[in-house]
Amino acid sequence: MSSATRVVMVNYNAGDALLRSVAAVLATREPLHLVVADNASTDDSCGRLRNLYGRNQRLEILENGQNLGFARAVNACASNAPEPYLLILNPDCEVFPDT
Repeated sequence: MSSATRVVMVNYNAGDALLRSVAAVLATREPLHLVVADNASTDDSCGRLRNLYGRNQRLEILENGQNLGFARAVNACASNAPEPYLLILNPDCEVFPDT
């Protein structure tokens, strides 16, 4: 699958907001590849995300194992990205299907 845009989302205990945001991104019609970097959340948001969308080819989950901070987590997701565009989206944001 060729994606035109990589969406990077950094998660730290964002819970339901993360799930809503990921659902909104995956519902878009644009060719997006979503990478969620989890900074050692303790609220099981990453496990819940994996249970709901773990088989979705458009989603990649990067579990950092420690809180790297926002910038380092974004850089880990963005390095070597083949997509020409990058969107950094906070997990408390929701996009519309035509965004």
